[in-house]
Amino acid sequence: MSPRTPTYTAKELLTVSDPAWPELHARIVGGRNGAVLLPYDPLMAKSCLEGIQAPVSTILGALSYHVGGLLIDSGWLRVLGCGHPELRGSLLSWNGKGGAGGFPGIAGAVIIGHDVLGGVFAVNGGGPFGQPAEVNYFDPAEGRWAPLELRYPAWVAWALDGDLGQLYADRRWDDWDRDLGGLTGDQAIVRTPPSWKTPEAAQSEVLPIMQLVASRWVMSRAPVTDTTAEA
Repeated sequence: MSPRTPTYTAKELLTVSDPAWPELHARIVGGRNGAVLLPYDPLMAKSCLEGIQAPVSTILGALSYHVGGLLIDSGWLRVLGCGHPELRGSLLSWNGKGGAGGFPGIAGAVIIGHDVLGGVFAVNGGGPFGQPAEVNYFDPAEGRWAPLELRYPAWVAWALDGDLGQLYADRRWDDWDRDLGGLTGDQAIVRTPPSWKTPEAAQSEVLPIMQLVASRWVMSRAPVTDTTAEA
């Protein structure tokens, strides 16, 4: 019989000598990609920390406990935390731990964020794509996963300060930031046909992000391509 993995309480996960939050908070506030920090609810934070089982000395633990979520680059990119009404989703609810109304998650992976196109970011933990512990991106335009060659801390740094245009340069349309102005963090924009192919003919539809991702559930078995992003 294999040994049982220990489960730590929030108090134990909070008792660290080198919390990551002070430095992370400074990076969020000073990041060039304009992150909006959504505040956390103490009860949700405790529940999320215990569900994720990451100490606050790690970037994942710090985001799980101190952050409701992050809206980056006018809300184009969303980084999951312990949950907030503006985001209406958390690290728990996106990974099969949020009860009714949540997302079932992806076996062998941890969903960590999404974007306005319906793209999903996930850390591979033995799942169907990429290298272990590396972040992969489900590209809704291609219908497949792409490895970003970043681990979670580097992905957060990329989201806050990196060149998002490298990943999204051919996915944005004229006045995209204006169109995002009326959206909440749990919504996605679907343009038909894709705006990067025929922008003048595209029609937009706003959908709940979980509904859109669930409709593409086959993504969890999609092959991986060689797209990369720089931290």
